[in-house]
Amino acid sequence: MFSGLLCCADCGAKLYYCTANGFEERQNHFVCSNYKSNTGTCSVHFIREVVLYALVLEHIRGVIRYVRQFEKVFVRQVSRKSAEEQKAALAGKRKALQKAQERTEAIDRLFKRIYEDSTTGQLSEERYEKLSADYEAEQKDLQGRIADLQTELTEEEQQAEDTGQFLATVRKYTDIQELTPTILNEFISKIIIHAPDKSSGKRKQKVEIVYNGVGILNIPELTDEMLRRNRETA
Repeated sequence: MFSGLLCCADCGAKLYYCTANGFEERQNHFVCSNYKSNTGTCSVHFIREVVLYALVLEHIRGVIRYVRQFEKVFVRQVSRKSAEEQKAALAGKRKALQKAQERTEAIDRLFKRIYEDSTTGQLSEERYEKLSADYEAEQKDLQGRIADLQTELTEEEQQAEDTGQFLATVRKYTDIQELTPTILNEFISKIIIHAPDKSSGKRKQKVEIVYNGVGILNIPELTDEMLRRNRETA
């Protein structure tokens, strides 16, 4: 269901779905592909499917409730997103793209070096094959990341955020009881998974949902006072 939507907050790679053979279905989870491929370029970024499902469902429901009650306020909030924020986001992606491209070039040089060391006998055949496999796996992941970043940059540079289309999607639903692939793709462009934080002694994990056309939304919890004021000004 979440296929293609999850990305790592640190390296930008996609998260892979893993089934827990021999365990309960609720143990099925997602992990960063750079961790899963054992390239050593990222940490695990583990999140269970049932946890993610509940979190995303509740957030979408909260967004729908808020936007339907406070549509005018919501439009103003989205419109106030500053040009500086958009520029910062683009700059971050350009920097990540440059870093990935530089690492790809570095791997090409490493391939050449270990080949030369292998032919001169400075590197055993077994070690050469191991390093070659590792570098090839990392380069494959980087090539996918570069393609994703180039696509994202093109879209963001050529298209303005479409608040109107997002509002039209919200108006289609009064409430959502369960997630479907259609609902996810209508509402969400991607979900950013951060590494777990255990510094407080408890496991905490930040998850950012990027909505189509409007980006990341921080929706306040609706209170009776907010609803009363909204009715009075309607």
